[in-house]
Amino acid sequence: MRQFTRRYFRSPYEFVTSLASMVGRLDALPGYLWVSGPVNMAFRQRLWLVVTSVNDCRYCRYLHSTIAMRHGVSFAEVKTLSAGVLTDSPAEERPWLLYGLNWAKQDGRTDPEARARLVTSDGRRTVRLLELVLRIIRFCNLFGSTWDLMLLKLSRGRRDVNRPFELKKPSTK
Repeated sequence: MRQFTRRYFRSPYEFVTSLASMVGRLDALPGYLWVSGPVNMAFRQRLWLVVTSVNDCRYCRYLHSTIAMRHGVSFAEVKTLSAGVLTDSPAEERPWLLYGLNWAKQDGRTDPEARARLVTSDGRRTVRLLELVLRIIRFCNLFGSTWDLMLLKLSRGRRDVNRPFELKKPSTK
């Protein structure tokens, strides 16, 4: 059977606790549904791409790359964010992108000092909202990768679940 190196839900308990961590932040949901404002769609997609660069879900990478480009994120920036590189992103978003990248690398664990700095600069309400955004994409990343692992096992290793979907540069008309 082919090697499967992506993160996935290792137990039903991990699935349930991940789901509960999102439900515990539902007070931030009205801000999440608000598409403009401090957490606009382009910023949200950048965060999701950064977290996905660590968790490596091929479904999320393709979907959020496409959505990001529809909301004004360039193809080049999508490619760099998908590699976990933040240099092409807006300077005002980089602290959050770096926080999201490190949060994902630590498998969803928060650095209390970094969080405290963000609360000071952005306020507790924005931090709760962005933590919900991070938890949603982590859940989706692990769910997609768990699905791929199941496909790999059911096919007895014959299905190529490590091949990413091809992202095409949008045509200019």
